[in-house]
Amino acid sequence: SSRVLWTLAVTQFVTFTKLQTRSRIQPRVLYFLEPDFLFASLHLADFEMTILYSLIAEGAEVVVENPDSEKKLGETARVIISKVPKQNHKRTYTHEKYNFHYKCSDTRIYLCVADPQFPMRVCYAFLDDVEQKYGANPRGFKSTLRERMDFYNNPGNDKVMKVQEQINEVKGVMMENIDRVLERGEKLSTLVDKTDNLKQSAQVFQKKSTQLKRAMWWKNMKLMGALAVIVLIVILIICLIACGPTFEKCK
Repeated sequence: SSRVLWTLAVTQFVTFTKLQTRSRIQPRVLYFLEPDFLFASLHLADFEMTILYSLIAEGAEVVVENPDSEKKLGETARVIISKVPKQNHKRTYTHEKYNFHYKCSDTRIYLCVADPQFPMRVCYAFLDDVEQKYGANPRGFKSTLRERMDFYNNPGNDKVMKVQEQINEVKGVMMENIDRVLERGEKLSTLVDKTDNLKQSAQVFQKKSTQLKRAMWWKNMKLMGALAVIVLIVILIICLIACGPTFEKCK
């Protein structure tokens, strides 16, 4: 069993190493020592989806680039700008594991290199921004180019992402309101049911009260009839005593 777990850990390590090579993932390996075996657990850092390299060229001659350390990306970028058609356009090339985005404006070319997962709209927004700022003040532009790269590599500066977060927040509030409305609807349904039950109970009570009223009326009528009969009998007895059975004394 320990051999199987060790083989699984090594397989995971090899898999994530390949992912690191493709997507610039930085894995961290944490080892936990158990009594019978050594268990390796891999934790992935966040994807480094960034603009890695950028340049500005006049024709095929590079005027400014950042950073200088990306020699391989710079060489590939120079090959691309040497073959760019001399017309105003935008285009993206994919080479190996990177996307090369460029914008050609007259004889000037603005190019950046980013990871494939990095949003293309952000890259072209970066190129438009660089074009505007370079046209205003081209001197000492390398520091500005670096600062613009840092700015667009910060997800907090992405207006679309901010709007998306606001939309998600509004959606959350709407869902909460809908849940409250549904809950209120359930309470209203319960209230309606209780009202119907109360109405039925009232109808039953009214019917029973009417029956009781009738029964009491008949009882009172019987009692009054009995009293009337008794009164008549008493009067008759008094008359018989006073007048005799044949009423001769009262003539």
